[in-house]
Amino acid sequence: MNRVALGAVIALLSSTQVAQAADAAKSPGADSVLLRAAHLFDGASGKLVSPGSVLVQGGRITAVNAKVELAEGTRVIDLCDATLLPGYIDAHTHVTYDYSEDWGKAFY
Repeated sequence: MNRVALGAVIALLSSTQVAQAADAAKSPGADSVLLRAAHLFDGASGKLVSPGSVLVQGGRITAVNAKVELAEGTRVIDLCDATLLPGYIDAHTHVTYDYSEDWGKAFY
C-alpha cells in the first residue's frame, strides 16, 4: 500500500471517529447528571427532604427534587446516605477568619 492510499485510509477513519464523537455530544442527556441521595436540604423552605435529587444540565442546577423525565444518556449518580445541599458552593467556610502570624496567642 503506498503512502497516499495509507494517508487517505487514516484520514477517512479519523473523520468517522470525530463525527461519532460529535453525535454523542449532541445527544439530549450527554451533559446531564442526576444526583440522588438519602436527604436534601431545601434552602427555600428550611426543611430536610428524604429522599432527595438534583438534576444538573450543562453545569447548572435545573431541577431540585422534582419528578422529571430523564433524557436518554443522563448519568445517574446514587450518593447513598449523603445529604444534598443544592446551590451551596462552599458548605465549609470561615467567614470571620483572620490570618495572624501568631494565631496561637490571639486565640489561646
